[in-house]
Amino acid sequence: MIFSEASDVFCDALSVTFSPDNSPLFGLGSFLLSTGLCKVGEATKADSCYLFSNGGYVLIWANRRFEKVYFSGRSIEVLRTSDLWGETLSLLSECPHNVTRLDAAQDVPEPYHLVRERLVAEFPDYRVPLGRKSLQSQEKYFTIRADGNPTSTYEIGQRGSGKQMVRIYDKQNEVLEKQGEMVPPLTRVELEVAREFNATLRDALDPTAIFYHVLGGLIFPTPHHVPSWVSVPEFTWSAGRRPPADPYRQIKRLVEESDDLRTLVALSQKAHSGGIESTVAVVAAHLRDSFELLLADSA
Repeated sequence: MIFSEASDVFCDALSVTFSPDNSPLFGLGSFLLSTGLCKVGEATKADSCYLFSNGGYVLIWANRRFEKVYFSGRSIEVLRTSDLWGETLSLLSECPHNVTRLDAAQDVPEPYHLVRERLVAEFPDYRVPLGRKSLQSQEKYFTIRADGNPTSTYEIGQRGSGKQMVRIYDKQNEVLEKQGEMVPPLTRVELEVAREFNATLRDALDPTAIFYHVLGGLIFPTPHHVPSWVSVPEFTWSAGRRPPADPYRQIKRLVEESDDLRTLVALSQKAHSGGIESTVAVVAAHLRDSFELLLADSA
């Protein structure tokens, strides 16, 4: 085995598909905005897009054949740390659906170049016995880091050719390149399963069992407390919904965390002098006009 210790497994991406005749995605958009954690973004790759402050996003596609939602890893991280991931999944479970992609990941506090050495030694022919098949593996994006150590992405299988694929890569180097931050040595292991695997929303809430079902005994030792995973057809499942939030508290949160609030204040101050009272009056007057127009349109 490549790793001797196990850590927490988390969902790092999720895609769910619905019938256009029975979909919860309109309600999902309203729910996401009501949390105050995201805002509507420019939908360049989809019909709708919701952006989070950490760079995470949720994409929604809708047409006559299907409706689909995709959660990036960072959007799931925000919802999970805000204790809203279970409620989000419950909302999705209210309609018949298919989990078309689920990524389960684990971060291991080991330098990637040492992990890579073990991978090459363990699988010298780049064939990995994953599941019932021996899958071809490959190294991608190979380069030498500033400290002289090699870095790459080690992939087992490939997307579109089977039920699952695995990526093992240098998370420490990725954080440094994308965020300019040097974190301790970190290697990420990602399992991606496709629609044919029959993962469920319960697996999205806790992907530990499905992760070790594929990688336990090969890449990781399987902890004794991890239950066996079985493919179970599922159309509805609920983690429990919380009571509806107070609308005024939601409005307060949206205002407090709005990225546009400082811009509104700055522009108002440029247009009018007279202190904070004048600024608030100008912003309030324009908001009142906008609300009245929206209410008239929806009447």
